[in-house]
Amino acid sequence: MSDPIQHIGADQAVPAEPDGKKASHPKHAKLRPRREWEKAVAETIDARAELQAATAAHRRAEIAEGNALADFMSLCKPPSQLDVTRAHLARSQAERAKRAEAGLDPDARAVPVVNRSKIDQHALARGKAAARSGVPLLSNVVRR
Repeated sequence: MSDPIQHIGADQAVPAEPDGKKASHPKHAKLRPRREWEKAVAETIDARAELQAATAAHRRAEIAEGNALADFMSLCKPPSQLDVTRAHLARSQAERAKRAEAGLDPDARAVPVVNRSKIDQHALARGKAAARSGVPLLSNVVRR
């Protein structure tokens, strides 16, 4: 007569080795790691869907902002070339009239001041006698 089959494990579902030794490890699956993995995969899918929705909402907001800025800029139209020319002519005619009322030549222009450094201003403030003394005080800005 043969020996009865020996089983191992809590539910006695896995038969033992034929010589009576136990198996190297239980042969039933552990469900906890699989459930945790499935939960993590579901969370990742949900997070990816939220990210895509947020990215799409951000893009829509950028487009709406651009449209609002374009609408605002259309309300603030720059002056035309004709308006700029008319304003310049009116300003120059007013200046000519002011000079003519003061008894000056209406077409006279002020001499522009160019490259006036601190050294140049000091040298001009010294007067003609100091300039004839032979000590040059002008900067190299004038010589350029």
